[in-house]
Amino acid sequence: MISIIISSIFSSIILLSYGVIIDKFIFNKNTKDIDPWICGLYGFIITGFIIVVLNFFFPIDKKFGTLFFILSLIIFLFYFCKIEKKKS
Repeated sequence: MISIIISSIFSSIILLSYGVIIDKFIFNKNTKDIDPWICGLYGFIITGFIIVVLNFFFPIDKKFGTLFFILSLIIFLFYFCKIEKKKS
C-alpha cells in the first residue's frame, strides 16, 4: 500500500518537472506564472512522446527509467528551490 503512494508521488514529480520545462523554455513563462495543473498535462504529453520515440531506439529498462527519474527529480528540486527563494 505504501509503495503505491510513493510511486504515485514520484510519478507526479516526473510529470510536473517535465511540464515546467515545457512552460519555461517553449512558452517563455515566468516561474510565478506557471500553473501546476497545466504543467502536469504538458509533462504527461512530453513524457509519453519522449518514451515512445526513445523506445524505437533503446529498450526501456530499469537503468533508463532511473536516469529519467533522476533527471526529473533534479529539475523539480531546482524549480522548487527557485520558487522558495522568490517567496522569501
